[in-house]
Amino acid sequence: SRKLRHDLICQQIARFFRSRKHNEIGHAQLFDTRAVALGLFDYLPRVLAVSLLKALRKGSAAGGELLIGNFAKGNPTAPFMEWAADWRLIYRSDEEFLQMFLDAGFAPEDLTCERETADGLVLMVTARVP
Repeated sequence: SRKLRHDLICQQIARFFRSRKHNEIGHAQLFDTRAVALGLFDYLPRVLAVSLLKALRKGSAAGGELLIGNFAKGNPTAPFMEWAADWRLIYRSDEEFLQMFLDAGFAPEDLTCERETADGLVLMVTARVP
């Protein structure tokens, strides 16, 4: 079920942050130019999402970019998705989503928040790594 998959994703990320690998990320470059995560942050509680953003920021090369997506609040199909498919996502406002990046150490001038279309339901933040 989707709930089981959600729980497994959260457990794997939590395990990563408790491991030695997380402590070594500051010494290893994970990405040269760009990392993209669409369809992941919709399942992560705020604390895990901010921790993952911090790790991605530390592991990215200077001048690199992160492109991270999250479904926005106001999805008119959410009740049907939850009822028919037991598909539960964590919806965020523009402000909530941007605040997670600020809490992860990104500067406001390094962040751009857009939607895939003018009235779209997916928030996409481009975060530049100084």
